[in-house]
Amino acid sequence: MEGRHTAGPWAAERGDMGGPWQITAGPFGTLATVNTHGDNPEADARLMSAAPDLLAACRALVETFELADMGDEPEDSEYGDGKRALLAGLAAIAKATGQ
Repeated sequence: MEGRHTAGPWAAERGDMGGPWQITAGPFGTLATVNTHGDNPEADARLMSAAPDLLAACRALVETFELADMGDEPEDSEYGDGKRALLAGLAAIAKATGQ
């Protein structure tokens, strides 16, 4: 199911009185609480809070690569790195948007 995510910016914030890390979005308040059982809850929270920015960056990079004329060159050609980056960006966008 595709839908728009909660508008950014998102932030990683420590909960009240040293509680678990939370992902917040301005007037929307807390979107998620980070499980403290992971290896590094703070790093997890910061990565999650960057999600809207990362999605926008992936979309911009995909658009740039799509505008480049790589034709039907195979991935092992001189355009291989660009094609792999394009495919990775498309996969990340699909995962983020549920496509």
